[in-house]
Amino acid sequence: MRVPHGKTCAWCLVLASRGAVYLTAETAGSFNRYHDDCDCQPLPAWPGQDVPYDPDALYSMYLEARDDAGSGRMEDITRSLRKLRGLS
Repeated sequence: MRVPHGKTCAWCLVLASRGAVYLTAETAGSFNRYHDDCDCQPLPAWPGQDVPYDPDALYSMYLEARDDAGSGRMEDITRSLRKLRGLS
């Protein structure tokens, strides 16, 4: 799963809103540094393990941004999320 910590960019918040859906560390981005000012981390998730953040709250933020954007395009949604939440 992609876990937000402290200062997380809008793009990674959208990814984190999906919860523990990635099959491998690589698909969660363990070998990539996507953004200079983002501190999200890919972490493993095991069956029955508690998720260390609230993906449902992030999904609600995503839906709010999607509605505000009036578009399903990720570029528009992340732009709206940055505007609504004051994110980078």
